[in-house]
Amino acid sequence: MGTANFCHYDAHNYHIVNFDVDDYKKEYPEHEDDTDVLYDIMNNDYNDQMEYVEGELKRVVGKGVFKNCEYYKASECPIDFNRSYGGYYMGSVCKRITDNYEVRIHCVACSGYYTGMNFDYAIEIYHEYKDGNYDESENLFSEDFELIKNKNVVKRAYGLGKKIEKHVYEKSSEKYVCGGRFSNGEAIYCKVK
Repeated sequence: MGTANFCHYDAHNYHIVNFDVDDYKKEYPEHEDDTDVLYDIMNNDYNDQMEYVEGELKRVVGKGVFKNCEYYKASECPIDFNRSYGGYYMGSVCKRITDNYEVRIHCVACSGYYTGMNFDYAIEIYHEYKDGNYDESENLFSEDFELIKNKNVVKRAYGLGKKIEKHVYEKSSEKYVCGGRFSNGEAIYCKVK
């Protein structure tokens, strides 16, 4: 049984960072036979990429296309990572999109199953009640909400997610789509040009 290399939540594309150990062997020939050292170097590069994206989120939110948004980082990651894919929570972008709906986009870096990592996000939509509080026990983002209740709210949530992809993720990753999925779970990824 195979599995897809990259976990996928709500982002439109896969924003992949993939370091190749063979490239590191060429760059560090003195460590060519010492994979522990090469993997430590690769791990540091992955950490640098995640820190860069987290810094970009903090930098751009509140300005330009994100002028009515807020950045925050909860003490715990608000989403559960799939058990096969580890991850790092980089923070959340929050925006009130109508008088009584708020969108929260939780930005994450997910480890690839076999290699690499991808930047992704999970969308949450909450309804504000008359007392000014949100019912945080009920994330309204689902297919039922999109089809039945309020398509405009979902479109605006996806629109905010696309802005994160364009203005933050695309600066530090390569954009891919899933070109196909086999019956055993494996997937083929195609680079977007």
